[in-house]
Amino acid sequence: MDTKFVPQYSLDDIYISPFSEKRVYNSETGKAEYIPLERNLNPTGVKVMDDFIRYISENSNFSRKAFCNRHGIVSSDLTALCRILTGMNAEELYYAIRLRLINDLLRYTNLTPTEVAKRSGANTHQNLCLIIRSEYGCSPRTRRLRIQSKGDAGRYRV
Repeated sequence: MDTKFVPQYSLDDIYISPFSEKRVYNSETGKAEYIPLERNLNPTGVKVMDDFIRYISENSNFSRKAFCNRHGIVSSDLTALCRILTGMNAEELYYAIRLRLINDLLRYTNLTPTEVAKRSGANTHQNLCLIIRSEYGCSPRTRRLRIQSKGDAGRYRV
């Protein structure tokens, strides 16, 4: 019997994009238009887990304690659930989702670093700089230049 643990969900499986619209070009006019994006707000089908993922994605003032209190669970239960489903504990999952959100906002928008910080949960430009420097060894501006290809800016709307 193989007992090696394999998480059920990857970050790609559960990540909820911050974008509500996608840019498309009208074939008749050639002008850019935006169409609504479908977003799966319940990526696991496990209510408390999906609530947690949405909570991380939608709240810049994240508090695991507040989330747990609201759902009548203890932090260790949430950590165990996250680890079983994703292979990451609650803090690791929080950080992975926030980092992905920061990268998406830098790549696909023209938001200033201060706006990216507010929308991503980094809250301040200084915190955003610390996160990006720690993870990638550069500034948010340099990170944007490294990951943004021609046509990426404005591809999606928040």
